[in-house]
Amino acid sequence: MDCNSITKGLVGAVCGTPEVPGTGKKVILITYNDIDRSLSVVTNNVISDLVLKATKKGYAFESLADSAMGEATLGKETYFSTFAHAVSLKVFTKSEDAKAFVNQLAGARVVAIVENRAIGTDGEVKYEVYGWGAGLELSEAVGTTDMADRVVYSLKLTSNDKSKEGTLPLSLFDTDEATTDAIIASLIA
Repeated sequence: MDCNSITKGLVGAVCGTPEVPGTGKKVILITYNDIDRSLSVVTNNVISDLVLKATKKGYAFESLADSAMGEATLGKETYFSTFAHAVSLKVFTKSEDAKAFVNQLAGARVVAIVENRAIGTDGEVKYEVYGWGAGLELSEAVGTTDMADRVVYSLKLTSNDKSKEGTLPLSLFDTDEATTDAIIASLIA
């Protein structure tokens, strides 16, 4: 039995229009259990409405542009293929607030919304959601007094070894870029 089949083709490149690499300055982190999945709307791997439980909100991790990086890696298993999601964050400030953030993140399971520089036609891929299905956990945290490239803490959130994702990161998009930006703003308000 095949679990998937190809249903349409793809134009994988547009001559003269290479994709824009990199990320914006902000990653939204949401505690995994704070998302109301029964009210959120996901269709064809696109979240058009992300609803948080009452009194819950997301938190912005703001840093330098291109200092965050999202990754999705295919894992071929015996019976199924899964994706390991990862989001790397760099902290450039040495402070008690930075330490408290890293300490809290060490015990949390989160969903990360990464802002891409590539936005697609109408903003449909500007925001990608890592860890929607199973969440991400802090798997690496390195801080040295050397501070190479002025990085105080280098953090990596990853899928748990036993709980991978079924797809590439989902997109967060509704109608157009402005409407989607409003969803992001409402998550951290």
